[in-house]
Amino acid sequence: MRRLFVPCALLCACRPPVEAPAGLADLAAYLYAHHPDEDPGALAAGLANLRAWLEAHPEGALEGYEVAALDEATVDALDERDRTVAGMVGLSVTRVSAFPVEDSTWALAAVDQDEIYPDTFVAYAREYLTDLDCFLARTCPRLEAMEEPPSSFILGIQSQSTAHNQYVWAEVPEGWAMVHRNWQVEPPIVDISWLEVDEQAYLNVFVPGTDGVWRMQAQWTVYDEDNDVPIDVAMQAVIDFLVKCHDDLEAWLADHPAP
Repeated sequence: MRRLFVPCALLCACRPPVEAPAGLADLAAYLYAHHPDEDPGALAAGLANLRAWLEAHPEGALEGYEVAALDEATVDALDERDRTVAGMVGLSVTRVSAFPVEDSTWALAAVDQDEIYPDTFVAYAREYLTDLDCFLARTCPRLEAMEEPPSSFILGIQSQSTAHNQYVWAEVPEGWAMVHRNWQVEPPIVDISWLEVDEQAYLNVFVPGTDGVWRMQAQWTVYDEDNDVPIDVAMQAVIDFLVKCHDDLEAWLADHPAP
């Protein structure tokens, strides 16, 4: 793990449970991969390990980290599109939120995101594939939605993309956690040629801790091999962008209490 300082039915039934990794470098990819599991045990185990790691490394957790890439099986299972993880870069940022998990979940799942992130989203459209109210009431454990957010992304780049979003509640000993993941349905269309992206996936985790709610964000990107921008510059820009996402949400929630 590298810190970033720069700009057969019976046999199957008898299988032992998946063992969640212990360190942040592998936990991000693990949580992304096990997000769709029908059995919540693997996700809950990963969240327990994430919370334990974060509370054992409270200062280091606030820095940006490079994390393990997603594996081929995970990206192949997303949809019908042929995908690759060759050259994938995974980055993670963690912060402590001042708001309950339920408040952040409402803001991200129910509110138009251009209201929360006016500097990021030029416009915003979302289509729910499952029932929002049922999810917010935790009667339904999952929510799915498609988003089309023209956005101003890293380094001032304008991009157009469609993201498939999935949200799931997970019960942990300290209360309720929420894990949100998405992926770009097609490579984002950017307005310049020197920083093109071939693949992009995102993980957003809220898990209650001792002194608040831990929020861990991770983003995985496959950059076009012909890009001119140095990879370290692109990586640091992603870290800065994820930090801004957290700060903007906290500021918006401070002025807009959840219903």
